[in-house]
Amino acid sequence: MEEVSPCSDSDDGYDYELVHTPPDRVICVICQHPSRDPYLTECCGHVLCKSCLHKTKSSHLSRAYCPMCMDKHFFAFCNKQVDREVKCLEVYCTNKGKGCKWQGELKDIHKHLVESDGCDFEEMECSNGCGKTMQRHDLNNHMETDCPSRKIECPHCHCKGRKHFIEVEHLETCPKIAMSCPNNCGEVEMILREEMRAHRKECPLEMIRCKYHNVGCRIRMERKRRKQHEDEKMEEHLRMTSTKLAKTEDELASTKDRIGNLEVLVHQMIGKSVSSHDLSRTARWSVRLSAMEAMATSGVQTCPAFLRISDYSRRSSNWYSRPFFTHEGGYKMKLIVDTADDYDDLYLSVYLLLVRGEHDDAIAWPLRATFQISLLNQIADSEHYSEILAYDDSVSDIIAGRIMDDFDGGTHGFYTFISTTELKTTTETHQYLVDDSLFFRVCKVI
Repeated sequence: MEEVSPCSDSDDGYDYELVHTPPDRVICVICQHPSRDPYLTECCGHVLCKSCLHKTKSSHLSRAYCPMCMDKHFFAFCNKQVDREVKCLEVYCTNKGKGCKWQGELKDIHKHLVESDGCDFEEMECSNGCGKTMQRHDLNNHMETDCPSRKIECPHCHCKGRKHFIEVEHLETCPKIAMSCPNNCGEVEMILREEMRAHRKECPLEMIRCKYHNVGCRIRMERKRRKQHEDEKMEEHLRMTSTKLAKTEDELASTKDRIGNLEVLVHQMIGKSVSSHDLSRTARWSVRLSAMEAMATSGVQTCPAFLRISDYSRRSSNWYSRPFFTHEGGYKMKLIVDTADDYDDLYLSVYLLLVRGEHDDAIAWPLRATFQISLLNQIADSEHYSEILAYDDSVSDIIAGRIMDDFDGGTHGFYTFISTTELKTTTETHQYLVDDSLFFRVCKVI
């Protein structure tokens, strides 16, 4: 059977405008239109649409009677001859009122309306997804020149995408757009965005820190004035360096004292009646905890980094760890710990943060690595609470890229790392919070 497009939501007869008046033998006696899927009553020979027949039979009052002659033995059968006659009737296009001049057999109207080279006046929806509808003869021009969702090419990097994406979002990050130096240094007129980081590393007007900032100098200056600053402040820098060195020596002496106290503790434990297994396990972990505490309060560590939060219950703001390196000559980072309110419970939030480091010029950017962050059990070397954190291609350059000024980058980590309820829970085999202190360990996995 030829496919014929319905002209309305109803499945009743065809309601197209006919070129000529049709013969009565093809008209449905119920809907008074040329019959769609015609049936012929055996009793009186009248034609009905299939849907009209079903509606009639479903009526309680007339279920057992012919709707025309009221014969009790009502029966109807499909009439193919009438169906062929109906589909050969000549009709006008449903868009005649809009200007379409087409007329043809009813069986061909679906092809005329639906196919791509069909009726120019048919209402069509834009296939770009903008949601607009228009007549077919206007569609191509709209999709190629006017549609806000059409695909266009970036004039700078030649990547392709939807118009609103390219013109709004993409241009904010396009690496091939030429830009002027934000410092207006005048060294070059325009710089590609992808080359801006490298330029700012050399720009004479870029604001930078003094290279003695790690011993206490807080002055920032234009790069071209660095040598002048260092010459003028040489004696002050030497004094700061000497003070820092003395402080480091004091910390080292304090660490040695802690180790000495630990040795006394171990000897005392040996004198008690403790099983060799418990003595070995307890003493070994106590030694490691003491060593970790010494490392956590000493200079810059390299992963695995051990970081201690003291006075945990009295802290009311974010805790920032001492900086540490991912590896020798690697990236410099900090651990941030905060408390997060997740409606039903409180959690510790734990994040890593990239900061400017001494080796940034010699390492590849952005950072691509995987870390394990662990909250350490302080009574045994087991049941540590750990999560894996990846700096992969899904992490933006704001978080994983090089820090070019004194402002730190974005944080990356876990908003709900561990609930405070679990944090404070103590069993025979694990205890995270001891003497109001927590120990974290950051390991570089890959």
